[in-house]
Amino acid sequence: MDRGIVTNSRVVDVIKDGFQAGRILSDQEVRYFSLYWDKIAIPQNNYVGLGLGNEMLVELEELGIVTQPKIQLTGELDSGQLGKILQNMPCIATQALSINDFSTNWTLHQLGSQLHFPNEFMDLKRVLRLKLVNLLPVPNGDIPITEILEFKHQRADELNALHSRIDDIYIEALANPDQILGGNRAIHAFTQDVKNLNEVSEEKWFDLSRYNFSVDFNFDAENVQIGVVRGGAFDALTGGFTFPFGAIVGGAQACFNIQASRKFTFNNTVNSTKLAFLSDADTEGII
Repeated sequence: MDRGIVTNSRVVDVIKDGFQAGRILSDQEVRYFSLYWDKIAIPQNNYVGLGLGNEMLVELEELGIVTQPKIQLTGELDSGQLGKILQNMPCIATQALSINDFSTNWTLHQLGSQLHFPNEFMDLKRVLRLKLVNLLPVPNGDIPITEILEFKHQRADELNALHSRIDDIYIEALANPDQILGGNRAIHAFTQDVKNLNEVSEEKWFDLSRYNFSVDFNFDAENVQIGVVRGGAFDALTGGFTFPFGAIVGGAQACFNIQASRKFTFNNTVNSTKLAFLSDADTEGII
């Protein structure tokens, strides 16, 4: 199954009274998306035509990687509502795609240091967050998107292993939280996968940035069969645990964190294990 993300063509800034439309996606962010996911959905609406904004996204649309699902909005549009509309559209599109497109595992994706959702798209849930800090390599500089896609094809094993191992850690955390916190085989395998991906990336490109990436898992997803009482697992993981990576990624302050919490998050109508993705790059000057 393909892995897809739903996001905006513009970064949405959170302000005191809600949201406002910010800058378009940078080339670096588009490279990041196209390297780690198979499909990118950027919803549009019948009120405001924002387009894709970035030429790389246009190129990816021609290749069938980017799509622009249309959201039909109703009612009167106030000029100050653009930011809220932008924040709503990926939520609406993720719910629709999750129901109607079974060829792809669609997940909402936001850029920034925190996830933000309009009130009507939030529910209080038990969440397991896996956070990767300075671990996902993306090349800097004027790298054409075709080169990114060629590398992705050549290194599909390393990239697929990374995604699969994150899913394995989620399952293991629910079933055997004490072993996860002690650094079991899933954690050690994940460490090796990250090391392998960084090594092949460094062989290809001299100048790399490394992204932070978080995934919020639904702690109580019904389609995960583990045969244990999850209350104990939730309690064990609320304190959180951080696994340092040290020199694996060339001296960067890199780590992997896992923690359970109860919080308001995206209320995808489908019983999905993954609720939302969050990414940002701390390295100065890449965006």
